[in-house]
Amino acid sequence: MRRRLIFFLCAAVMALSGCSTVQREEIKEAKVKTITLANDCRAKNGQPSYPTPYSRETAKAIVACENPQIIAIWQNAHYPYMDLIELERASVAVAAEKYANGQISWAEMQLQLAELQTRIAAEEQRRALAQSQAHAMNEIAASQLLRGLSAFRAVNTPR
Repeated sequence: MRRRLIFFLCAAVMALSGCSTVQREEIKEAKVKTITLANDCRAKNGQPSYPTPYSRETAKAIVACENPQIIAIWQNAHYPYMDLIELERASVAVAAEKYANGQISWAEMQLQLAELQTRIAAEEQRRALAQSQAHAMNEIAASQLLRGLSAFRAVNTPR
């Protein structure tokens, strides 16, 4: 029983982290690649590196340069919630267009995107927790199916 509890706790910790160690490394690399790409797209349009504001005139061109490549970076990193990346990139495109048209300031755009990032992070955590809970429930169900069937009990399981 104690080993089962430890297993469930370990599984929950891994699931709450949202991904395996390998996947976390891929995601870390994707974050670095994304910033590098953003700076490359800015340079192609004669603009300063992130996080310095870019001009209204180049806003749409920079985002058009970034979006397909950023989506590809995250796909290659095997990011589990691509719908959130696509939502974020579509939102960046809309914000950049509003910024380019003078409807919002750079600061307003950055504030809105920061709020979106906070909401996306909360959604990632919610999904990871739900996945962890579902996994734990499946493990519990499997152990209940085997309860009382001594032929299937592990040899080294304490009695």
